[in-house]
Amino acid sequence: MRIFLAGNNINDITTVNKSINVAFYIKDLGKFKYFMGLEIARSREGIHICQRKYVLDILKDIGMLGAKLVATPMQKQSDRLFNQEDVIHDITTYGRTIGHLLYLVSTQPNICFSVLFLSQYVHKPSTYHHQAMQRVLRYIKTSLTHGIFYPKSSTLHLKAFSDSDRASCSMTRRSTTGLCIFLGE
Repeated sequence: MRIFLAGNNINDITTVNKSINVAFYIKDLGKFKYFMGLEIARSREGIHICQRKYVLDILKDIGMLGAKLVATPMQKQSDRLFNQEDVIHDITTYGRTIGHLLYLVSTQPNICFSVLFLSQYVHKPSTYHHQAMQRVLRYIKTSLTHGIFYPKSSTLHLKAFSDSDRASCSMTRRSTTGLCIFLGE
């Protein structure tokens, strides 16, 4: 079993570490740099978390390491994605890849809409869904080192942004709403 202690006071971390060591034998592995697909890089400015190796492993698993890059994760006109007639037979690969992409959203929120949209069709994906999934993979290949940065010093203030469109889906006439909330920087 692994336990990770994090905090901004090394004395508190040492105290907790010693308390745990009284009841259990523990081994201090020091500062971690890679855990469950997350790459953690520390600097004087803060901590940067990305999933570069995880993305490369996904691309290698799918056989898309040599794929061409695209500038956006999804095409604007996506009416074909609502077509359920041309169902693919290998839904296992599609579902596994969507699962990988859902985990990747934690450090790359820019693919959130595309991945969540495609995840609705895991049980019955069409060839268009498979092509759209491949487009997301080609897009994340352009942003391997993108991630989340947590600055060392930050004022504790809350900022929220939202946006929506009105009935933009030509098939369902539903609106899409998105939001982003920041605590600090």
